Amino acid sequence: MSDRLREVNPQLYGRVRRVLEQNKAQRHIRGGIATRNKYLHTPHPEERAAGAQEPERTLGKRRDGQA
Repeated sequence: MSDRLREVNPQLYGRVRRVLEQNKAQRHIRGGIATRNKYLHTPHPEERAAGAQEPERTLGKRRDGQA
């Protein structure tokens, strides 16, 4: 597709290429954010077993209470 677009409309090809390059450069960041959010909102196995409510969690805070 990109080869054909380059021949049909070189100006549009350049714009599309820049957008795709930017997306490729940023997608690992979005994936990391999604993974972080997934695990921030998922209780730990021992918390699920105890039936505890989901605790407040912040990055940088260890579960054993130490910094």
